[in-house]
Order: sequence, then C-alpha cells, then structure tokens
Amino acid sequence: MKTVKRFFMVLCILVIALGILAGCEEKREGADKDSKGDETVSDDVKVDTSWYNSSKKTFTLTKASELMGLAELAKSNNFKGKTIKLGADIALNKVRSKTITNWRIGSEIPSNIWTPLGTEDVPFAGKIDGKGHTISGLYVDATQNGAGFIGRAATTVELTDIRFEDGYIKNTKNYTGIIGYGLVKRIEKVYTNLIIETSGVGTGGLIGWEMGGYADKTVGDMDKWENSYMRINECWFDGEIESSGYSIGGCVGGQEARAKVDITNFLSTGKLTCKRGDIYGRVGAIFGWMNYSAEYNLVNCVSTANIKTAYRGSGNMVGALIGDLGANGLTITNCYGVGETVIGRVQKDVELSDDILKTIDEIEEMEISTALPKLQRELISPWKKDKGEAPVLRMLD
Repeated sequence: MKTVKRFFMVLCILVIALGILAGCEEKREGADKDSKGDETVSDDVKVDTSWYNSSKKTFTLTKASELMGLAELAKSNNFKGKTIKLGADIALNKVRSKTITNWRIGSEIPSNIWTPLGTEDVPFAGKIDGKGHTISGLYVDATQNGAGFIGRAATTVELTDIRFEDGYIKNTKNYTGIIGYGLVKRIEKVYTNLIIETSGVGTGGLIGWEMGGYADKTVGDMDKWENSYMRINECWFDGEIESSGYSIGGCVGGQEARAKVDITNFLSTGKLTCKRGDIYGRVGAIFGWMNYSAEYNLVNCVSTANIKTAYRGSGNMVGALIGDLGANGLTITNCYGVGETVIGRVQKDVELSDDILKTIDEIEEMEISTALPKLQRELISPWKKDKGEAPVLRMLD
C-alpha cells in the first residue's frame, strides 16, 4: 500500500511539473509575438498582400506580414494618393541584446530582410501615418542607390508620427537613411535610433540625399529643376551613422536641389562617424552638405550629437549644425549645438548668431521658453526639459 501511495505521489508531482513547464513555454512564445500577439517574428514572415484593394485610399496594417506585403506591392505600385496607417507596433525581426551587433559583424542574418519602398523607376509616392506606433527589427542590406525604409521618395510622400527602433541599415552604394533619396512633402514626429553603415555618398538620420523634383533628369541643368517644398518638424535622430563616404547628417546627408526646406524642432543626440581620410567628409549634426541654390530655414533645433572623423588635420568640414554650406538662402533661428564651429566650411554668405555654439552644461541650463519658444500654430511647445538635463521632444513620451 505504501508503494502504491508513493507511486501516485510521484505521478502527481510529475503532472504538476509538466503543467508549469507548459505554462512557461506558453509565456515564452507569447514574448516572441508582436504587440498584438497574433504573429511570431522569430521565423520567416509570410508576405501578405491580401489587404490591398486598388479602389481604396486608406489602409491600416497591424502585422509584420502585412508590412512585408507593402514592400512587395511597392515594387510595381507607387501608392500615389494612398495612405498607409499603422494600427499596432510591428516587429519585423526579433531583437535581443546582441542582435544588432551580430547583424553588423555578419554572424547573424535575420529571416526578414526589408526591401526599401520605391525605386528610380517606381518612386514611392504615398503617405505613411504611424499613429504613434513603432517599427522595430528593420534590417536592410542594400547595394543600390537609395536604401532605407523608403528607398526613392516622390515629392508627395508624407512620413508622420512613427518610431523606428532597434534596426540596422547597410548600403554599399549612395543615398541612405530612413528615406534614401528624394524630396518629400512632410516628415513630422519621427524618432529613430537605427544604426546605419554606408560606404557611399549621402547618409542621413532621416534622408540620405535631397534631390527635389526634377522636370528634367539631367543633373546640373538648374533651369529645368522644379521648385519643391519640404517640411521637417518634431523629429529626433538618436541613432548611429558610420560611413566611409561623404555628406553625413543627423537629419539630411546631402542636397542638390533648388528647393525650400523648413526644419523645425529637430533634435540630434546620436553618433556620427566619418571614416573618410581627407577634409571632404562634410559632417553635420543636422545637415552634411548643402549644395546649389536653395532656401533653408532651421528653427528651434538642438544638437548634442557626438561627431568623430578619421581626418584630424585643419580645414575639416565638420560642423555643430552643418558640415559644408554651398547653398544660398540659409537662415538659422534659435538653434544650438555642441562643437568647434557651427558650419565646417562656409562657401556662401550667411549670418550666424554668436549664441549658437554651446557646451553641454550650457544646453542643460537653457530656459526653453526663451531659447526654444513656441512656434506659430503650436498650442504648447513640443520641447520639455527637466532641471539639469538637455531639452528633449515631448513626442518620446
């Protein structure tokens, strides 16, 4: 009888233990799901294009498979007049503590490799409204001009209210950023902490190369370039860029367009590294290289970005705000940065305030109500600041 009782006791213990293990496994699997809990991101994501209906103008995506479907559709569809909204946070790949490091050294390749939206032949022309959601695990390994979440953007593109976190973009050719190249209509409330590595020209935290709208594709034929207008507002570069090319900027890498660009309430706190061994790196915490005629307005912008260059000699084109200025029509209002010069090389006449360059301590002591006042149409300032800290953008909350 004792033997029977002992047998049943052991059996009960085994049943309880198996139940606990099953519960732990269920929790572990749940942790691998995206924010909606409806799709794992540890394996290949099935490309889903079933959500698209050409007769509709607005679409809401909630799954990684649907976002991958957008990339597939964009190969032949420019999405002009269409709006893509996010209805949830979307993880394209699962990211652990050493995942990005492994991606960089090539010891790990993710299952889901992103194809940038838009090409030279089919520029992406739609609107993307993140609704405050996050795209994480973005992985791009490109050998093409124009790489990022969007590769080639048309002048109708709007990218708003979205966060890009824990992702990696690599490109061996030119024009790399969240948007590779183009001149979009509006970028607003975009945060990025992505790591970007390139060996080509034009790398930016937001846009690699601003080319504007062309009436004629002949580069250099200024009379045939269209006038365009791009607005960038309440955006934050908190990532890392490393490039052996030139024209590197926390906001925009480089520019060659006759255009009007307003950059307001931009925060640059990331790291910019130029591995080029001569003076022509052209690195700026906001803009790398402003070239050709343009009208630029920088208002209420702050940078505490860490900038490093391989070239250590004199004449290095590195600026707290701009690396190399070759464009006309630049105004800088209520902008502050840490560095030795505001603009690395100044080729055009521009009035610069003596109050732009700051130390970290001075930026932490700034009174944002006067240094970064509310702009027209703002109900409250998008900036906030705790005592003894540098100002940040409220959109991070």
